[in-house]
Amino acid sequence: MAIRPRNAPDANGVRSIEVRDNATVSIRDAAILFGVTAQAVRDWIERGCPHNPGRAGRGNGTTISMPAAIAWRIADQAGNVGQAQVGEDGQVYNEGLAKAADWHYRAIRRQADARRELGQLVPVDLVADAVEEDYQRVRSRLNSVPGRVSVQAAAETDASIVRTMIARAINDALSNLSSGDEIVERAGGDPAASVHDQLELDGAIDMDEHEEDDA
Repeated sequence: MAIRPRNAPDANGVRSIEVRDNATVSIRDAAILFGVTAQAVRDWIERGCPHNPGRAGRGNGTTISMPAAIAWRIADQAGNVGQAQVGEDGQVYNEGLAKAADWHYRAIRRQADARRELGQLVPVDLVADAVEEDYQRVRSRLNSVPGRVSVQAAAETDASIVRTMIARAINDALSNLSSGDEIVERAGGDPAASVHDQLELDGAIDMDEHEEDDA
């Protein structure tokens, strides 16, 4: 009986590919998946494509981690493969992209600090504290309504007058609620400012100590 060579197409022209549990394949199978020759994959390995070195013995040849190899190829075609590094988890990390993300975060942080100084941005915890003060004050006033109104209402026989007393007492308690501008001002913001206002900064923003070290 003739033995069909490994990776040779079957009667339907379909090639079999063995993918291991850790998503690795042989060099030959990787070549098939990428649509290139096995030599091309070996050339990629020489240039830094992530791989697992083989060892002596049949079935122990060099294997390719397909997720890591795909990421490496994307970086290679984008022209920044020199900045790509393979982590312990087998994934490819691009140092250039990581630095860009870090600088983007720092720019957002500097802008937030500038808007906070101008009163355009207020920390949410300070707003929550100001609102909680209002709630406590109004809650206290509402809780005192029955005691204050009951004495006066006891001598009244006209229900409409009693309702008016209660309504006035409730409105008096609610009048202790602060306006939105008052909440912002107590939280340290400027009620006249808006986070949508254009920032007008003179000169360059000074980098902090860590940014100077990285520059």
